[in-house]
Amino acid sequence: MAFRAYVMNGFNGSKFSSKGVRGGRQKGAKAKSTSLGFTGRVDVTPTPGVFFGASIYSGDSGQGEIDVDGIEYGIKTTIWDLHGQAQVRGVDIRALFARANLSDAAKLNEALGLSGSKGVAEQMQGSYISFGYDVLSQVTGNAGVALTPYIRYEVVDTQAVMPVGFTRSLSTDIRFITAGIELKPIPNIVLKLDHAWASNDANDAVNQFNINLGYAF
Repeated sequence: MAFRAYVMNGFNGSKFSSKGVRGGRQKGAKAKSTSLGFTGRVDVTPTPGVFFGASIYSGDSGQGEIDVDGIEYGIKTTIWDLHGQAQVRGVDIRALFARANLSDAAKLNEALGLSGSKGVAEQMQGSYISFGYDVLSQVTGNAGVALTPYIRYEVVDTQAVMPVGFTRSLSTDIRFITAGIELKPIPNIVLKLDHAWASNDANDAVNQFNINLGYAF
């Protein structure tokens, strides 16, 4: 079992939107730390190549900027997830479910001047499950090169539950089916190419073609 915990600056809730909390992430020296956050993660590895666990983040996102009628609101933000991964004999299975809850979301929307389906939700959530297979895993003498076709199903809903008086947009509950291939010439470098077919109830989701390069050091 492995456990990690950190204290950091919280989100900036004034940047939250109907698309979620992503805009509230702060950047380096520009980050405000009036509101702090705590995050922790625990993982269990029952056998090599297999692990599962959970993580949580919790902290205020007001940063002293969310004020309605002279009353300051902290906008408590809590995000938790359940996750798991199995990599055995070339098979790669991954899954995750995450949910975010915001307190005083109605007051946040009032402070930001948002109404109707443009409002910030009090609950957001998403999940995915992915299957892949390294076609070189059983090849001898491949010098650690991995070539993994994969498919992933993903659901993201940034307006799962709205405050009273607000409505959900048909565009914010999006489903993705992604098919792609991943090349690892060495374990610390990865090149991915994939295509994602997107859909939502508003019929305005946009399909995506992605090329990604990643490295770890």
